[in-house]
Amino acid sequence: MKARMIYLIICFLLTGCSYEMDMVERAITDRASFSIDADYNKYSNTLTISWSVIPSEEGFGGYEVYIIPEAWNEFGTYEVIAARHTLSSKCQSIYSLGTRTIRSVNITVDPSNLDGEGEYYVRLGIVKMAVKDSDADPKIYYIGSDSDDYNKHSSVDKISGYKAVYID
Repeated sequence: MKARMIYLIICFLLTGCSYEMDMVERAITDRASFSIDADYNKYSNTLTISWSVIPSEEGFGGYEVYIIPEAWNEFGTYEVIAARHTLSSKCQSIYSLGTRTIRSVNITVDPSNLDGEGEYYVRLGIVKMAVKDSDADPKIYYIGSDSDDYNKHSSVDKISGYKAVYID
C-alpha cells in the first residue's frame, strides 16, 4: 500500500493533469469516481461539461453541476449551478440533467454571480434517489417529481474529480 501511494504521488507531481489528480484522489479518498472535461466560451457565457461514465439505472435521480464561485479558490465551497430542478436562485433547471444517457451539458454562466475573471473549479455529481419501498421486488425509489421531493429524497451517489476552467 505504501509503495502504491508513493507511486501515485509521483505520478501526480510529474503530470498534474486532471485525470491523474482524479486517480490520486480516488486512491486516497472515495470522492472522485470519474473525470469530466469542461470548456468555457466567453462570447456566449457557456460552460460545456462532458463525461463518459454511465450511471446505474437503479435509483438514478439525475446529474448536478457544481462550481466554486470564488476565483482561484480550489478548496472553497461548491454551489449547485445546474440540476434537473431549480434548487436555488443561482441554479438553472435543465430538464436533460434528469436523463441518464446524456454525456454533456451546456450551461449559461452569469459572470456577475462569480468573483470576476479567473480560474474556477467545476464538478459533476450523479444523484441517487432514496428507496421508497425496499420490500418490493424490484425496489421502488422516489422519483423526484418536483424540487421538494427531489431535495428530500436524493443524495450524491458519485462525484467527478474537479476540472479547472478559466472564465473571463
